Amino acid sequence: MREYDLIVIGSGSAGSNVMHRATSKGLTVALAEAGPFGGSCINIGCIPSKALIQSAKAFNQVKTAGRFGVMVEAPGIDWQAAIRRKDRIVNRMRAGGYNSLADNKNVTLFESEASFAGLQKVLVGGETIRSE
Repeated sequence: MREYDLIVIGSGSAGSNVMHRATSKGLTVALAEAGPFGGSCINIGCIPSKALIQSAKAFNQVKTAGRFGVMVEAPGIDWQAAIRRKDRIVNRMRAGGYNSLADNKNVTLFESEASFAGLQKVLVGGETIRSE
C-alpha cells in the first residue's frame, strides 16, 4: 500500500491550494481527480462564465457605440467564436495546472474517483492508499 503525507480529493481551487502548500513544505501528496483538472471553477463555473460575459459585454459596447458618436453598422455576435475563445481559456488554465503537477516530484496524480476505505485509507483507481 502506497503511503503519502497527504491525500487531496479534488483539484478545484481548495484542493490545488492545499496541494501546492503541502508540496512547498516537502510533503508527498496524492491528488485524486475524477474529472478535468481544476474542478468546477475552471471547467464549468467561474472561468467559462466570465469569458462568455466578457464577450457579451464587448458586443453590448459595440452595439451601443452610437451614443459615443461611433457608428457601427449591424453589429452581430458569433457565439461559436465566443465559445471557442472560452474553450481556449479553460484549456490553457487546465493545462497550466497539469503542467505544474508534472514538474512536481512530490505529487502523484490519480485520475479517478476516490472514496474513503477506512481510517486513514482512500480507495482511488482500484488501489488503496494511505495517509496520516
